[in-house]
Amino acid sequence: MSAGKTILSFRWPVDLRLTVASHGWAYLAPWYWDPETGRLGRQERIGDRLGRIEVAQRDPVSMVVLWQGFDAAALPEIQRRVRRWLSADWEPASAMAALGEDVALIALGGGRLLRC
Repeated sequence: MSAGKTILSFRWPVDLRLTVASHGWAYLAPWYWDPETGRLGRQERIGDRLGRIEVAQRDPVSMVVLWQGFDAAALPEIQRRVRRWLSADWEPASAMAALGEDVALIALGGGRLLRC
């Protein structure tokens, strides 16, 4: 079983704890959330391999992505899935313009939907 680690960077801040806290289903299988380590993970199937992918906050605009059970060729798909989990490609500029004084949550990296 192979394992790996990479850094995934974002254009806008993404706060993993705020994203997880906004959706109670992050505590339901197949998700795994460890509030002590700040890691979110789940099992994923890529091709014919079943493995585990985890993500942890590195700084406001990047995450550490860890995986087990996949080879290096799966890295682009692993990154695509994590970006989807975190709604990382959502461009919040229009929401920020519409919110006025409530923009602080989005500026901190909140306001995203956790997706599978």
